[in-house]
Amino acid sequence: MAPCVNKDKSGFYEEYLSAVNSVALFLEGRTEELILSMKKKMKEYSLERKYEKAMELKNRIDGISSFSRSNASLISLSRKTPITSHFLKKAILFL
Repeated sequence: MAPCVNKDKSGFYEEYLSAVNSVALFLEGRTEELILSMKKKMKEYSLERKYEKAMELKNRIDGISSFSRSNASLISLSRKTPITSHFLKKAILFL
């Protein structure tokens, strides 16, 4: 997700911010919320006939779901003492 790799700069900031928010949700143990958000975006991609992007999201969802099932105790711990998105969101200010 580096700007120099992204040839089409339109929408890059929104895509980057979305990725940062997704990482924050994951680190905070809010995987259900993350998966719901990703499923919504996957459906949007499908309606737009962007099937490759929809499949990418499906694979990510499957990976997160698998991780969540096998690491339930770790996720439970992260909910009690979350790594907040505060620092990740502050990083956006420097872009």
